[in-house]
Amino acid sequence: YKRQAPGDKSAKTKPSKHTLKYKQMFGENKSDKAMMMKLTTKAMKAIPNSPQQKELIKQVNTYREKLGMKPMKEES
Repeated sequence: YKRQAPGDKSAKTKPSKHTLKYKQMFGENKSDKAMMMKLTTKAMKAIPNSPQQKELIKQVNTYREKLGMKPMKEES
């Protein structure tokens, strides 16, 4: 039975306490964290101290700051 009840279409529900706790622990947007991890992996595979690695670390640091983490060190 797939039909929606008449009152469900315009109903406003509040998130459960479990949903709120999950979002508090892991954040609303997981794509920032995934992108940071992807860039971190790329940076670690790049040649050390290369311009490519330094640029990747800068990108990683923007995501880390957005997520409230300490930035990575840029080795020189």
